[in-house]
Amino acid sequence: MNKTFRIIIPVMLILCSLTSFGQYDTLQSFEAIEMDLLSTPGIPASLIMSTSPTEIVEPGSSPEFQINIQNASGNLTVFPNNYGFSFTPFWWTKRARTLSFDDDFTTDADLKFWRYLQISAGVIKGIYDNENLWRYGAGIQSTILPGRVDTKLKAKYARVLTSYHYKFIMGKDQYIAQNKLYIMYDSIQLQLRQDIMSTSNQAEKDSLFKILSNVLELKTKLDNELGNSYEQMVELAKDSLNVNRAFSHLEKRIGLKMDIGAGVAIDAQNNLIDSMNLYRLGIWTDIGYTKALFDHKSYLSLVCLARFLDFTDVLYFTEDFGEVFFEDLKVIDLGVQIKFDFSAKFAMLFEGVFRTGFDDRFKNTYRMNALMQYKFGSNRLLYLTFGNVMNESTDLGPQQLAVNIGINLGFGNPVTINRVSLP
Repeated sequence: MNKTFRIIIPVMLILCSLTSFGQYDTLQSFEAIEMDLLSTPGIPASLIMSTSPTEIVEPGSSPEFQINIQNASGNLTVFPNNYGFSFTPFWWTKRARTLSFDDDFTTDADLKFWRYLQISAGVIKGIYDNENLWRYGAGIQSTILPGRVDTKLKAKYARVLTSYHYKFIMGKDQYIAQNKLYIMYDSIQLQLRQDIMSTSNQAEKDSLFKILSNVLELKTKLDNELGNSYEQMVELAKDSLNVNRAFSHLEKRIGLKMDIGAGVAIDAQNNLIDSMNLYRLGIWTDIGYTKALFDHKSYLSLVCLARFLDFTDVLYFTEDFGEVFFEDLKVIDLGVQIKFDFSAKFAMLFEGVFRTGFDDRFKNTYRMNALMQYKFGSNRLLYLTFGNVMNESTDLGPQQLAVNIGINLGFGNPVTINRVSLP
């Protein structure tokens, strides 16, 4: 091997060590997906505390972690007094970090439990116009029948993903092939192979093989670094967003859905531990059906509620008996909700819930409620609700109109889709 060629190798090593590149995750923009899982703004703890903006929650996904902040006083001039949070343990497991596209985003209806298990807690200050009375709640809920992925939306995602992948690979190959250092590596690699073929000296052949191995290693490293600095990624940013958007639409599942939940609420006068007492326990189920409308851009959902509540003790005011102390009062709630998702950002729902008790002195009551919600960002949901409050303390019928405003914030890391196979 001539002297000039021997000098080129160390010079290239120096150049390679001095070269710096921008940091882009080459294929992560469609392998790692930001999942937007906020659907309706209710959480189990809010349901059992009677502070949920909706009594009926559409069964579906929940984010890794979410926070709910709401003005639940009916007076929009005061600071929010209702706070809650919930988390889904599944998203913290190893399996969630390498989610199987075929298994989790199937177009077939299948039963789940652990995948959608949601645990929550919440607190509200000021119950029954008593500003010193605090209520704490905790609940669990899981969607056991989440519905199925829309076949047309899955096919659309496949098209968008394939298009993006083709543009990325073709553009990246062209970008790398035009790099001067990469071209030099190719030239040196070719020269080394020719020198290896032409020499009969085994020691020199072994030396050339060692140099070739180093060059190939440097070339592979450069290939990765160039891919990470691929400037056309900026131009493909819009296509990348389209992939994420198409994927997020798969979370809006259609068909038959069902979830189950349970919760407990505790009251504490002056927020003191020794004044705590169990307020009520409850179990419930929501069963619904979601249908795609208008070329799968809008959705109509019908959900039915069945709920059993057991009040430990309730001081109840009646016109016939005056003050009545109910101990171990049991009631059943039955409700219906209709929800219309106009787009991925805006939705409206209307619901009615009827409550009847097992004690003749308890007067049947109901709640009529309407809600509007707007997603102003990924996992960012603002909602406004208005309707009457369910009466739990007198037989004078539903309480006055209440208008509440709240915000749900979801948090979580991008999810890597494992072994994506396209339909």
